[in-house]
Amino acid sequence: VVEFGPGLYGAEAASRALFGRAAAALTPVQASLLAAVLPNPLGRNASRPEAHVAARAARLRGVMDQVDTACL
Repeated sequence: VVEFGPGLYGAEAASRALFGRAAAALTPVQASLLAAVLPNPLGRNASRPEAHVAARAARLRGVMDQVDTACL
C-alpha cells in the first residue's frame, strides 16, 4: 500500500482526497497522475503536478492507449 500523503494510504484514499471521487471513477488523466507520482508520492503532487510529473503522466496515458487498442 502506497502512502500518497501524510496518513493517506492507497489509491482509493488518494483518489477521494486529491480528486474527490472513487478510484473506479477517475478519468484517465487523474489515474495517470496518481501513477506518475510513484515511486515518490510524498515528494510529488498528483493534484498539482509539476512539469515532469505531467509529462510522465502523458507518457503513461500513451501506454494505456496502446494497451486499450491491443485489447480490442
